[in-house]
Amino acid sequence: MKQIKKLRVKYHNQPVGTLSFTPDSRLCVFEYSPEWIASGFSISPLELPLRSGVFIAKPFPFKGNFGIFEDSLPDGYGRYLLRKALLKEGINDNSLTALDRLAIVGEGGMGALTYCPAIEVIRGEEITDFDFLQEKALEVLKEYQDNDAYMLLYNSGNSGGARPKAVFKDDDGHWLIKFRHTYDPKNIGKIERLAPAYDLTLCENGFNGQHATSVNGTGYPTLKDFIEVGTKIKIPSAKCRSIIDEVYTTCAPLRRYPLTL
Repeated sequence: MKQIKKLRVKYHNQPVGTLSFTPDSRLCVFEYSPEWIASGFSISPLELPLRSGVFIAKPFPFKGNFGIFEDSLPDGYGRYLLRKALLKEGINDNSLTALDRLAIVGEGGMGALTYCPAIEVIRGEEITDFDFLQEKALEVLKEYQDNDAYMLLYNSGNSGGARPKAVFKDDDGHWLIKFRHTYDPKNIGKIERLAPAYDLTLCENGFNGQHATSVNGTGYPTLKDFIEVGTKIKIPSAKCRSIIDEVYTTCAPLRRYPLTL
């Protein structure tokens, strides 16, 4: 497979910018397009503020990639299926660069960002027989067979996480189906509605020995931090406060941590 040296990043088919490598191919480099600077918004306020010029990714924690683009890549279950599918094509997953992986995502990822040119590795057709998909997912995960890795990867929509899943679309919108780890014909899967969301977090190595995210680098973001990051991507402060209040009041575990200014 020919390695990708440069990608065009798009948002709803609008050119956002260009992603490439430093001359030593160790770090990703991003530059907003002039059109996006004139009428767009920052796609990652902490890493990629909206301005002209070249941004160079840090070596850690995303191995030379930017967090916003790393978030487009499959992990866990999706990464496992991709490795299986590529092996059948004689491609070593470990030889792929960050740009190669994003090109494989192409226009088929879960997020709003798309990448061009795309590498057509993921092939298949939408399947809504979830009993069948779960059965095949468990077969592949248990190493009984890997012939269906392509089909499972296509129907997972490059979604992340370690749990087997599938996605589909109907008149009501997009849906995510999370399969149980053990096959139970009476209770096939758990269906969750995909809600619109945006990620305003900076991923570090973690706090208190666990993986954690924050918007201020300490693990304990304040209300002011959330509002500041939201307004940087042109969400009105009142709307930011409304979203925060809704999440805070409806999520019981969060109420153990008082929101402070």
